[in-house]
Amino acid sequence: MKPNAGKPKRRRDIPISAKWDTTRLYASHESWHESANRLRQSSGETARLFVDTIASADTLASALDAYDHIMMEAEKLRHYAFLNHAVDALDHTNREQQALMVQLDAAIEEAWSFLTPAILAIPEVTLQEYCRKSPRLQVHSVRLERIRRLGPHTLNPTGQHIMAAYGALADASSRAFTALVQTDMVFGKLETPAGPKVLERSNLSWFLRHPDRTLRTTAYRRYLGAFDAHKHTLATMYRGSVHQDIYQSKIRNYTSSREMVLYPDAVDESVHSVLIAGIRKRLPTFHAYFALKRQALGLDRLKPYDLFVPIVKASPVHIPYKEAVGLVCASVSMLGREFCDTLEKGLLDGWVDRYGNAGKHSGAFTASCYLSEPAVLLNYKEDVLQNLFTLAHEGAHAMHTWYSIRHNPFSQYAYSILEAETVANVHERLLATYLIDRETDMQRKAFLLEQQVEGMLAKLLRQTMLADFEHQMHCGEEAGRPFTLESMRSVYRDLLVHYYGPDVDFDPLSDLEFLTIGHFYQAYYVYTYPVGAAASLVLTDKLVARDPKVIESYLALLKRGGSRYPVDSLAAAGCPIGSSGMYEQAMDELAQSVTAFARSLENVSSRT
Repeated sequence: MKPNAGKPKRRRDIPISAKWDTTRLYASHESWHESANRLRQSSGETARLFVDTIASADTLASALDAYDHIMMEAEKLRHYAFLNHAVDALDHTNREQQALMVQLDAAIEEAWSFLTPAILAIPEVTLQEYCRKSPRLQVHSVRLERIRRLGPHTLNPTGQHIMAAYGALADASSRAFTALVQTDMVFGKLETPAGPKVLERSNLSWFLRHPDRTLRTTAYRRYLGAFDAHKHTLATMYRGSVHQDIYQSKIRNYTSSREMVLYPDAVDESVHSVLIAGIRKRLPTFHAYFALKRQALGLDRLKPYDLFVPIVKASPVHIPYKEAVGLVCASVSMLGREFCDTLEKGLLDGWVDRYGNAGKHSGAFTASCYLSEPAVLLNYKEDVLQNLFTLAHEGAHAMHTWYSIRHNPFSQYAYSILEAETVANVHERLLATYLIDRETDMQRKAFLLEQQVEGMLAKLLRQTMLADFEHQMHCGEEAGRPFTLESMRSVYRDLLVHYYGPDVDFDPLSDLEFLTIGHFYQAYYVYTYPVGAAASLVLTDKLVARDPKVIESYLALLKRGGSRYPVDSLAAAGCPIGSSGMYEQAMDELAQSVTAFARSLENVSSRT
């Protein structure tokens, strides 16, 4: 056994062809610093040119054009710092640049904090007249409408200035969480049949899918044990994040944190409530699947470390990255040559940072920048089938960004998370359908059907439960019922029991799982996953059928970017996310998938 076996690679050990080339953004860290310093100075100088001078259509257009120029350059600087820090948080320079970027963002926001109040001070009739007479303002029409809509929640110039200065502190809890769990927290090394293997956040799923139940148990308890050692600190950090949400919602005259988060995208709070009610109503569908799994695994009760292990013993997976790209592109062929050629070139030539290394962000994401190509972070492993679906998911985000940039001005290219997650889930399901339809081996087909069901369970059940939990946390604190670590654990355990049903028996540490969820530091984010998953179940079959109108409306969704509010945009694509009927339809689709898997499992059993 080599001395470094099981040790995560350092950044320098990853092949150049498999890494982002951030020199496409800035030639060096030094040039980034020079650009950042120039922007800090020019932002303040430019902003001062427009303070108290917006008194005509031309001056308003000039102010908005200047602001866009500043924000585009800031986004590019932020993109560079974020990408470098994401792939190597152990590097001091990367950490320093992230910290400097937080300060620069706050300085820019503070310098331009006068702009929104100045626009709101323009009488509605006058603003409409400006827009009619000035072609230069047409490109800013969406932004101006949204600013006016947010008027009741926008502070006076002094208040905006104070809140802008406060912005540098607003995500302190999130940054502390990331530093603790990604850099400082160590989970140790476990003995596996293949030799010692380091346990990390990025490879926990590998351990939990392993057929050796003892190994699964050890990994699960070791992982949560690390959080148990820091539970009071983590609980305090999370409560601090919730308190910041509440503080900001009160300052900005919202009735709740939930309203504050959803209002800018014109998402009614009922969308969030309808989701939770719709999934809770259909929990027996999930419970039936867990009963099937318990019986198939031959267990008296499922434990949390049994939930991810496959029932069907498929042959080992080995999908090299280039082959994975080919499968992902083939699964979306109905979207046309331009789509597929662009996706393939991007995934193979520069968009993706492919493999894990020490200090790299766990999991996956796609980051966008108007002045650059999409950036996809993966921790791709050839022997983990789910990583193929992650590639499809993130590739969808990348193409969504690619189309949006090319069809929208900077001020309206950023689409909502709801639209993003719908698109990404559509592509995951298209990949699953593609693989299942072409599989001839009954056992492998059963395995794929199982993975399809498991993927939808993770989004529809687990993420809805997380959305339910964070809403209860915010509501309790807003109502003056402060939570302690013990009461938070109690709420979370009750939800685990309710959502997962009578066939699952949770461990003593299971109710600490909420401390591991990084998305909780971005309030009311997780609900977008089940909404997107449900919408994808409604859309995918129509795309697979190659209905020209559906394909056209789907591509139109990608091209719209942030030019429309997400509820309207998704409804135009055939996904009424505020309707309980959509969740009923989605759950019917899931129930059919469970039935198809059960039959496939019977066929495999009868042949063996």
